[in-house]
Amino acid sequence: PAPGLFYQRFDAGTPFDLANRGFTLHPDGSGSYRVIVDSNPSFDGVVSNNLGLGDDQLAAAQPLGFAVTVPGAGLVSSVDVDSNGRVGFGLTSSDFSESVDELRAQKMIAALWDDLNPALAAPGDGVFFDRKPAYTMITWLRVPEFSSSNLVNAQIRIRPSGQIEVVYAAVAINDAIVGF
Repeated sequence: PAPGLFYQRFDAGTPFDLANRGFTLHPDGSGSYRVIVDSNPSFDGVVSNNLGLGDDQLAAAQPLGFAVTVPGAGLVSSVDVDSNGRVGFGLTSSDFSESVDELRAQKMIAALWDDLNPALAAPGDGVFFDRKPAYTMITWLRVPEFSSSNLVNAQIRIRPSGQIEVVYAAVAINDAIVGF
């Protein structure tokens, strides 16, 4: 990986092993993050603001409610939420074809970048954007993988301190990229 870039590609040879786990990105003061793995995270399932995203859609410029410095993106006060498991800082479109080159080139957090289809999620499920007292969170709640019955439960929590938590509940997925 390039300096400041970390990722894991999951596929048939490297199955997804982050279900019911997570990691936290701690700003390290040098313009980068220190990554801490959390083997017992708390997935916040209390969601209310369904973005109503369909297949391959982007909800641009969702307000965080605070400004935070993100390495590579500078001071940001909003995020772009992608139906395919990404949160970006200046994304212009949704993209279902995950690639390390694009992760490297774009300013984003890939919670679980894959071809997901929230349009097929059950009622009450989908992609959510909620502001809590301590953080703003983006949640993919029981979102189906495209052309599959596999379901994804992933969450990104952004705190005013710049700390970013990526948390997973149950996840069944064939392939994906996770990283920043």
